[in-house]
Amino acid sequence: MTSRTASCQCGQLRIELRGEPRAVGVCHCLACQRRTGSVFAALAGFAPPYTVTGTATEYVRTGDQGAQFRFRFCPVCGSTVFHTEEGFEQDGVSVAVGAFGDRRPTRCTTAGAMRGCACRRA
Repeated sequence: MTSRTASCQCGQLRIELRGEPRAVGVCHCLACQRRTGSVFAALAGFAPPYTVTGTATEYVRTGDQGAQFRFRFCPVCGSTVFHTEEGFEQDGVSVAVGAFGDRRPTRCTTAGAMRGCACRRA
């Protein structure tokens, strides 16, 4: 069975998952835009079991239709790593797709007139 690990920017908070994602999608609601700082949030849903290491800070948000979501993020670097829906924790976890990224990318690509990645400049 495939094993995957997602982590925050500094590596302090990690989640290890087994198997393939049940679903992958994006959300472009205003709350997800504010949470990610992007025009959408990319998420991958996984069934249990999963293992969390490190310390998470939690934030509970109520969705437009009343569902409550518990977001876990790193108290050191602030990266959101995963979330669960209140009352359905046993059904699975949604993980930020970007948290699976290689921590040392070799190349950053951009579109349009932007040259290079501002986040990679040293």
